Amino acid sequence: SETKQILIKIMLPGMDENVIQNLEKIFSKYRGNSKVILELLRPQDISARITLNDFFRVNPNEKFIKEIEAVIGEDSIIFLQ
Repeated sequence: SETKQILIKIMLPGMDENVIQNLEKIFSKYRGNSKVILELLRPQDISARITLNDFFRVNPNEKFIKEIEAVIGEDSIIFLQ
């Protein structure tokens, strides 16, 4: 069955305009039905989860995962049901 939601973990610091623009490009390229949640993490600190609106729904196939990991590192995507 198709994944309903994906969680993308992003370490702060490390999140900058460049990273956001790259992610937006990838989201646009792989449009689909899965909702995207960004989890922003700071070492020894709070984390925040941001659910993106439906404009950014994606199809998280293997190529999508590879491109996301190239931008923010491996094992940064978690599949949620």
